[in-house]
Amino acid sequence: MSNFVNRLRLSVQLPNFESYRDLMKNIKGTVLLIEDDLDLQDLLAGFLKPRGYETVAYDDALKAFTDLQNKTISPDVIITDLMLSGFSG
Repeated sequence: MSNFVNRLRLSVQLPNFESYRDLMKNIKGTVLLIEDDLDLQDLLAGFLKPRGYETVAYDDALKAFTDLQNKTISPDVIITDLMLSGFSG
């Protein structure tokens, strides 16, 4: 680490990056995936799950929106396809 970064860290007490990364590993959230292309749905879930995110996937937008309204699911983030049958994202 450069001398400048060390002095900056001491002067403003920057958080230790390693401890921040460890903290972020323990923060989990639920991601709702609304995607009618099952291959893309699997790709997204495969990217998110190893990073600690729980994924709930739907290929039917109407079913997903119904479950959201009924509070069957309560995601932290929603990732949706822009072009869904019967809907647009």
